[in-house]
Amino acid sequence: YLLFVGSDFFGNTDGLFRFIETALPRLDSKLLVVGRGMEKYRGRFAALEAADRLEFVGFVPDLSAVYAGAKAVVLPIVSGGGMKTKTAEALMYGKLVYGTDEAFAGYPAIDEVAVRCRDMEDFVERLRTGAAHDPRRVRDYFLAHCEDGAAERSFRQWMTGA
Repeated sequence: YLLFVGSDFFGNTDGLFRFIETALPRLDSKLLVVGRGMEKYRGRFAALEAADRLEFVGFVPDLSAVYAGAKAVVLPIVSGGGMKTKTAEALMYGKLVYGTDEAFAGYPAIDEVAVRCRDMEDFVERLRTGAAHDPRRVRDYFLAHCEDGAAERSFRQWMTGA
């Protein structure tokens, strides 16, 4: 399955619902939606849910198993501010991420390990064709750019100008 992780927040749901309505019906995959408050959308896309193509799970206390079972993460985020924690989390688990510019805001050289999608047509085309994916390379990117030590090193370099 494809995975979306995010809470019930307009910055998440606007793009997610557009993805469900326009891209998911054209893909040969199920989408699992996990996040606090997302269970309230069960039944909103009844045909896709009845066909077992979409499932709104809601909150789960441990995301490890959910990420382990996902073939890829989709982040059709269209608004919000700052770096997206959900992007770093997917990278931490070594997952291939298909996302918008907004999903990747603030992530340097992200195109080396993730797939940028300009619009819903791009999501469909890129998900259909797939992409090379090396979970170790994705995890190494996370360690180099996202984990606490990397952030501290970057901040120190910025402060000292070195």
